[in-house]
Parts: sequence; C-alpha cells; structure tokens
Amino acid sequence: MVRSVHDGVVEVAMEGACDECPAAEITMHARFEHLLRRRCPWLDEVRRVDA
Repeated sequence: MVRSVHDGVVEVAMEGACDECPAAEITMHARFEHLLRRRCPWLDEVRRVDA
C-alpha cells in the first residue's frame, strides 16, 4: 500500500503475508519500483516503511 508521495519519494508499506516475507524487499524494488518508474518518470526513490 502506498503511504505517501512527496518530493519524488514514494513510501510503500507491505501488508499481510508480504510484510513478514524475506523476499518482500526484492519484490518491492524489482517489480513495484520498476513499474512505478515506467509510469512516473519524476520518481526519485521508493522506500519501504512499516505498515
């Protein structure tokens, strides 16, 4: 779930089973961040935050 978008930084909280999954960080950067960057060229960073 996207928690906030501010100054080119998107903060994402993983929820449910994803929150505790060891691969969540990889999934977020390899898949989610990639898709966001394609659609939002102004994006500077994607950060994982606590749910």
